Amino acid sequence: MLGLSRVAGVLIALLISIQSTQLLAHDSARPRDDAQPIADFPNVGNLRVLSVDLHTHSVFSDGHVWPSIRAEEAARDVIDAVAITEHLEWQPHITDIPHEDRNRSYEETLRSAKNLDVLVIPGVEITRVGEPGHINSVFIKDANPLVQASGIKDYMPGHLFSSQTEAEAASRAQSEAFAGSHSVERNSEILWAPFASRELYMTLLNFSVADQRDPREVLNAAAAQGAFSFWNHPLFEQANWKLPKFHTSAIKGGVLNGIEIANGDHYYPNAHRLALKHNLALIGTSDVHQLIAWDYDRQKNQHRPVTLVLAAERTSNAIKAALFARRTLVWWNRTLIGRKAELQPLLEAMITLDDVTFSSSGRTQLHLRNHSGADLSVVQAKGPSTTRAAGVFVLHANTVTQVDVASDKPSDVIKLNVINALLAPGEPATIEIEFTKPTK
Repeated sequence: MLGLSRVAGVLIALLISIQSTQLLAHDSARPRDDAQPIADFPNVGNLRVLSVDLHTHSVFSDGHVWPSIRAEEAARDVIDAVAITEHLEWQPHITDIPHEDRNRSYEETLRSAKNLDVLVIPGVEITRVGEPGHINSVFIKDANPLVQASGIKDYMPGHLFSSQTEAEAASRAQSEAFAGSHSVERNSEILWAPFASRELYMTLLNFSVADQRDPREVLNAAAAQGAFSFWNHPLFEQANWKLPKFHTSAIKGGVLNGIEIANGDHYYPNAHRLALKHNLALIGTSDVHQLIAWDYDRQKNQHRPVTLVLAAERTSNAIKAALFARRTLVWWNRTLIGRKAELQPLLEAMITLDDVTFSSSGRTQLHLRNHSGADLSVVQAKGPSTTRAAGVFVLHANTVTQVDVASDKPSDVIKLNVINALLAPGEPATIEIEFTKPTK
């Protein structure tokens, strides 16, 4: 029989082996060979165009992946920064992954990104039912003071019933959507609790406690930490719906700074209109819960929505300053969306006239270079006619496109509406190309 010292030695060696393996398995992520940028745009003057996803989730709230995956996905998409924004109050995995420290998700993402060229931004999603809805606060310093945690880990007094019927009635009285019951064994006795499982019971119980804190108080506390806050996925029942009182007050108080005009597959025209009216930063996000690759097929030219930030440098502080200055655009579904102050100079940096030549038929040939990774679909709005059908053509990414025009003037201007670049809902941006005919 093995002696105790021998057993102890074997166990110690085994533990060391396991720990070494775990350290290797859970080390920081490494750069990927299959990285492919989803947003590649030239600088605008002295400002860099940085791509940022400010709304993502992991298993530390209602996402389905470990936080480190978010850093690896960002590196694969070659975006500059990603914010991890777990729901403060809605914690459906709380029984499986209990975590009193609400900064853990950010810390794990940051640790995993140390060998990646990705900036990780701390954030949270303030979650309420009703008018306040969901609001993200990014660039926070500490998530814990922003949530009213219950600390409840067991069934509350009065929540256990002797019959299944009573438990289901109790759950139905709270919510028809979550009506159900589950059995609980206590002192060899089978009792019944509301809702379909212990996990759902604890999730709803913790949410009901956290939800009682005034959301404006939470916003104010986030603002006191220097946070930039924006309204998430704002659905409106009518096309010209006004801002609710809660958000109007928060904007006037300076604690609500932006609004999502694009979230996942959705573009919100009314949110876009309200952003322009109330001087809110234009925000586009993935709001990813599963794998990014499941939501967007790169083989089909799909990409996650991102916010394009015109920043002085590639740092978190510069991104934050640009967000507060409203120097943002949105890259959604191969479409650029922005105010004229940001979108116009970006388009002018993207499209330049390389050369002007003559064709054999005597037409003037414009050689237009697209300096970006984005195709621009354009239609002629003004100027000499082109040989393109109905004046519609594509300025392909990182390519020179030849456009033949018929002009008798020594100098002329062609004006193009950019179909996939919006200044406002239904209003395309324009670019003008001035050219001088060459001497034959």
